[in-house]
Amino acid sequence: MIDLEKVLLNIVKPLCSDQDSVMVKQMESLNDNELLLYVYAPSDDIARLIGKKGMMANSIRQMLQVASRIENVVIGKILNTFGIKGELKVAVYSDFPEERFASDSTIYIGEGHLPFTVDSYRMHKGMMLLLLKDNHDINLVERYKGMVIYKSKDDIAPLPEGEYYFSDLCDLDVYVEDIRIGRVLGVEEGLRNNNLRILSEEDGKEHLVPFLPVFVKDVDLQNGRIDIVKMEGLL
Repeated sequence: MIDLEKVLLNIVKPLCSDQDSVMVKQMESLNDNELLLYVYAPSDDIARLIGKKGMMANSIRQMLQVASRIENVVIGKILNTFGIKGELKVAVYSDFPEERFASDSTIYIGEGHLPFTVDSYRMHKGMMLLLLKDNHDINLVERYKGMVIYKSKDDIAPLPEGEYYFSDLCDLDVYVEDIRIGRVLGVEEGLRNNNLRILSEEDGKEHLVPFLPVFVKDVDLQNGRIDIVKMEGLL
C-alpha cells in the first residue's frame, strides 16, 4: 500500500525554502473513510503551497487522490547517479525495459511513490541510464539514490500463469509441509534464476531459496502464502 504521508512530504518539500523543517503527520479524522494529513511548513512558504486561488493546494490534493488508487509493482532500483546531467544508474527488474521505461510514461520513485515522467534511457555496461523529464541536473536527482522504482499495474499487461511480480512475493508467509517457517523479505535477481530472501522464524537468520519449481511447490497470493519443499541445508 502506498504511504500517502511520504507522497505528500515528497511533493511539498521541494516547494519550501527550508526543506528540513517540513513535516507531514496523520491526524485523527471523524470520518473512518477519510485520511486527514496535516502539513507543517515554514510560514513564509504557506502562500506558495496554497497558490493563487488555491490552485497549488488543489493540484496537490488531486495528486494524492490519484496516488491512493494506484497499485504499483517494482521494476527497478536506482543505484547511483551518472554524470552531471541528471542521469540515474538503474538496476532493471523487468524483462521488458522498453515498455516499463518508455519515453513520456509515468514511473514512481521511493517509498512515497513520487510520480515522474520518463524522458529517455540508454544502456551502458549492462546498466540502464535513466533520464527524468525536468530533472536534467545531478543536484535534482541525487536524493533518489538507493530508491526503488515502481510502475502502476494499470500500465502493465497481466503476467502469464505461473509468473509473478517481485512485489507480489514480498511478505508472503513461507510454509514447509503446512508448517509456517518464516516470510519472504524480498526477491533478488541471479545470473541463472531469481532467489527468495526468506527470514527464518527458527533461527532469525535470512536465507536465499532459488525461485524454481524444484524448490517452490506453490504460490497462493490470495491467501498470502508460499509453500516450499523440505530440503536439507535449504533453511
